[in-house]
Amino acid sequence: MKNMNTKYCIAFIATLLASLTAFGADKLCVIFPETTNLIFTVPIHGNTGERPYDFFLEFPAEYEDDGRPTKFERTGLGYYIFVEVIEETDAGVRCKLKVDCHNLSDWIPYTFGELVMLQPVLSSLSTDTEITLPIGEWYPLGVFVQKNNQLLSWKFLFQREEKSQQSGPAYPPQGVGSADP
Repeated sequence: MKNMNTKYCIAFIATLLASLTAFGADKLCVIFPETTNLIFTVPIHGNTGERPYDFFLEFPAEYEDDGRPTKFERTGLGYYIFVEVIEETDAGVRCKLKVDCHNLSDWIPYTFGELVMLQPVLSSLSTDTEITLPIGEWYPLGVFVQKNNQLLSWKFLFQREEKSQQSGPAYPPQGVGSADP
């Protein structure tokens, strides 16, 4: 029971720290195609922001004659978002965007003599573009998918930094003298 409480406390503290570091930074919100209820928010510190893949998959890519793997490949799986702010214009914020959604669809068995080796089948939907996003408005970016002959669309929202209420003049608590010496 004690371990469960410790895990919950650690998760709570990590969430709290993540929310504190995100406060005050510009943000890019992204909705991936076919995930209407899933909004990813990427804090932008300086000129860049990144949301890494959910996890990574490493698998054999080349084999010896006896079937032993000699070379491995590594790929990210899940959702990835990278944004770089290039400049602010009258129309909005010009950004470089790279968004990916990589999925592990299946495993294909290959026989090599008496050995059976499995290779992953990966699918992805991604874009790498430079675009001007309006500030504070959702902006759709459609992508035509050859396989299904359909138009899928990402949605992006660039949000401006929120100013803290404490950024004004220093006012002392009630009952305390003037802030100025």
